[in-house]
Amino acid sequence: MEPTRTAAFDPGRAVYPETARMTVEELKKKLDRKEPVFIIDTRSSITWRESEVKLPGAVRFHYQDLEENIDAVPRGRPIVIYCT
Repeated sequence: MEPTRTAAFDPGRAVYPETARMTVEELKKKLDRKEPVFIIDTRSSITWRESEVKLPGAVRFHYQDLEENIDAVPRGRPIVIYCT
């Protein structure tokens, strides 16, 4: 299955025209295989608190705070941004 393509955030304000999207099933397989994946949960603090869904190991930044937290995002492994 060919991944869906979307635009991506870049701290230098450039936009990469093609960034692969990952399905929930693909992410689950990676997590089950203990592959190195960095997950960013971009939901608002209210939505996050009220949700029963919390991804293990995910770091929570509101999407509007992503740029100021970009140094906390590791390089060299897939980055999954989760939102609702």
